[in-house]
Amino acid sequence: MIEKNSFPDWQQVFNSIFDLVAFVKSDGTIFYCNQRFAEFLNKDLASIIGQKCHSLVHGTDAFLENCPLIRSLKSGKRETWELKEKENYFSIVVDPIKDSQGKIIGFIQIMRDITEQKKVEEALKENLERYKFISELISDYAYAFKVTAEGKLVGEWITDSFTKVFGFTREEIDQRGGWQSMVYPEDLPIALEHAKKGNKWTC
Repeated sequence: MIEKNSFPDWQQVFNSIFDLVAFVKSDGTIFYCNQRFAEFLNKDLASIIGQKCHSLVHGTDAFLENCPLIRSLKSGKRETWELKEKENYFSIVVDPIKDSQGKIIGFIQIMRDITEQKKVEEALKENLERYKFISELISDYAYAFKVTAEGKLVGEWITDSFTKVFGFTREEIDQRGGWQSMVYPEDLPIALEHAKKGNKWTC
């Protein structure tokens, strides 16, 4: 059990958040932020307070087009955005802060570094492009699918020859009920068992 007096104060908790967090006024003026946000900007906290977020983060004199803060000001709801800054990719979430009458008095902005996630997405994209290139070179039909945790076969790619032989595109197979619909019912348990061994099956 944690003693009340030993629990960290709110400042310690706030600065322990790994994401970049800032409280911002409607005109973009920062009136508070956590240590992680200051480290990202390579500035001390005192020098950040009172500065415009778009000036500090983007180096601009005005809000960027499609800025989630401006969109949140108009919608009164959470707005999100993805952008690249300083060679890193960030997911930005902006939530409005409202008074008791429902009037927006500021925003909380959270920036999360998603650089590694974007790298994985790019790698997957490259693999899919490679599969497509291979499929255009070979005349035999080939396909690849993965098995979900629920045991469902989910198609990832097929060659043009597969479509010519069976008459279905990958999208049409999904509409039919997925890859299970392409397997004889008595053979399905064997196919699933074989596929689950590697969680992905390519033929």
